[in-house]
Amino acid sequence: MAFRQVIINGRVVVISVAEMVNTGPNSAFYRPLQVLQASNPTLVDETLDMAVDAIKKPGVIPVESRDKLCRVQLTSMDHPSPEDTREHSTDLLLDEEGAEFGKIHVTKNPSLQGPARLNPSSNAGTGGQGGGTWKILFDLSLA
Repeated sequence: MAFRQVIINGRVVVISVAEMVNTGPNSAFYRPLQVLQASNPTLVDETLDMAVDAIKKPGVIPVESRDKLCRVQLTSMDHPSPEDTREHSTDLLLDEEGAEFGKIHVTKNPSLQGPARLNPSSNAGTGGQGGGTWKILFDLSLA
């Protein structure tokens, strides 16, 4: 299973890949993680490493959100989008309850990395109420 762990604000943050990943770039074509890894063994690892570098970069995850951050889940591989024309993968920011409280576009070019976008309707850190919820599909403790 592909994942990384990083320490942020003294907490272990797990960066993982969803079981089904949007492989775009210009469509909503989802592939199982196993198929993606079989077709390009290094792609997932390289993308996870870029996510680690991005979330550790000052200013990417707002200071007030760092204590909420428990998991980062990769949901799409590199692509441009109408909202963000830079090549990027998309990662969800999740709290302890698995509630999504933001997204980050991890750019292929680290010098173009922008800040995470927080969900204004999220009440992450208050029992997981409000905002979208992302179900964690596998148990990381088995890795």
